[in-house]
Amino acid sequence: MRASSWRMVVFLSLGIYAGCLSDSSGVRRTNTLIVHTETTGSNLPPTFGIEVGGFPLLQIEPNDSFFFDAIPVGPVSVELFVSLNCQVNPENPRAVQIVPEERTQTTFTVVCS
Repeated sequence: MRASSWRMVVFLSLGIYAGCLSDSSGVRRTNTLIVHTETTGSNLPPTFGIEVGGFPLLQIEPNDSFFFDAIPVGPVSVELFVSLNCQVNPENPRAVQIVPEERTQTTFTVVCS
């Protein structure tokens, strides 16, 4: 399944989950996490694995961005899984603080050899 197909599955799944997120006024919250990968070096794999807050492992390309919508507010664990010839900087996994109704971003810098 192509990365774009996976994204559609994730967006649909998270969209259903998002319907449960509302405050006392009934207004739906949209908390977005954007994960970027910036990869340099040689022998780049076609994809990496990414896991956010216990959601199932998804695929992201070496130089790409992935949007996760309707993430619960608070700290969420984000982990990038790379091949043995690649190293991730800075820390991996990492805790990212999700802020209500805002876009939070984190970037994984990857060097492959």
